Amino acid sequence: MNLRLALSAMLVCFFTGCSDDEESPRVREEKRVMEVLRKQEGDPKSIMAAAQSGDASAQEDLGIRYAEGRGVAKNQQEAVTWLRRAAEQGAPNAQYRLGMSYYRGKGIAKDLVQAHGWLTMSAANGCQAAQKIIPTISGEMSPEQKIEAARQANDFFEKLNAAKVKTGDTNS
Repeated sequence: MNLRLALSAMLVCFFTGCSDDEESPRVREEKRVMEVLRKQEGDPKSIMAAAQSGDASAQEDLGIRYAEGRGVAKNQQEAVTWLRRAAEQGAPNAQYRLGMSYYRGKGIAKDLVQAHGWLTMSAANGCQAAQKIIPTISGEMSPEQKIEAARQANDFFEKLNAAKVKTGDTNS
């Protein structure tokens, strides 16, 4: 593997990932780098197949690839589609990226309510980047928009928790 690819992966990890407070930052980043490198070695077709089969990690990876034009043609709308699929399965980094897409209006119409809702979910799942941006977005919202964003986030949490109970996955 070439050094440039490895360094690029490490930079992506340090500046775009979410954190999990249970592990040290170094361990988290090492795991993330290894996951990024593993995926980059895979071809887009195998990642697409895994994403289509419901693998949240592959869906997130595919969304990022479309957003960046890495291995596939750059397509912000397609990026949002795949990030949403991963986000709906509870992937904090996908929730963060989807929220930021709504906030910036990239690949989807700008929507502060949706941005705040997805970022709230990401923050609740431990994403520090989401925790930091929420006050900025809140400052741009009306009280009614804040209430709607909280309602949407609550509805989603209930739906996700019900799905976890149904499948027996209550640990995550």
